[in-house]
Amino acid sequence: MIEKLDKGLLDFGVLIDRTDLSEYVTMRLPACDVWGVLVRRDSPLARHESVSAELLRSAPLIVSRQSRRKGSQLCEWFGGDMGHLNIRAEYNLIYNATLLVRAGMGCAVTIDKLINTSDSDLCFRPLYPKLETRLDMAWKKHAVFSRPAQIFLEYMRRDSHADARYRRREGKRGFLRMNFGKIAKINRKGALFRHPGWEIF
Repeated sequence: MIEKLDKGLLDFGVLIDRTDLSEYVTMRLPACDVWGVLVRRDSPLARHESVSAELLRSAPLIVSRQSRRKGSQLCEWFGGDMGHLNIRAEYNLIYNATLLVRAGMGCAVTIDKLINTSDSDLCFRPLYPKLETRLDMAWKKHAVFSRPAQIFLEYMRRDSHADARYRRREGKRGFLRMNFGKIAKINRKGALFRHPGWEIF
């Protein structure tokens, strides 16, 4: 996605655990994702409500390439070095990782809610201590947007600012709540959000 942003093929991208955002303008999104492991229900790890680094040190792991990056949140959670772990495979798409988990190759380290585990042979167990990651919507500095892209960005900014004022007035704590439901309604009404530059991975 970064390559597509840099080439101007995408107007916006949603980035997870990106350490260097100096080349982009960013907006912090309200979502906060929880890291954990995706395992088969017959796995010994499935018996735990959460899993520690100690439990995972000898377990066969399937991790994303991005999470192995030095300085990533997951790497820091493991003590700053993942070289001592039993990493069996890497993945770019979590769906591919689920196939490996089902085949018994190991457990996939991922974030929650990417895979629906209800009525499934797989289950998700969060890391302990808890590890959360934040999401940023990013776009290139000095980008020249189409009119639909400008409207989208203006809406996102206006909605987040209004919610920030509400939270200060009400003494609320936590993340901003952007009303993505309104965006979905606008999307269903017409062609406003059909711009291919708004593809989000």
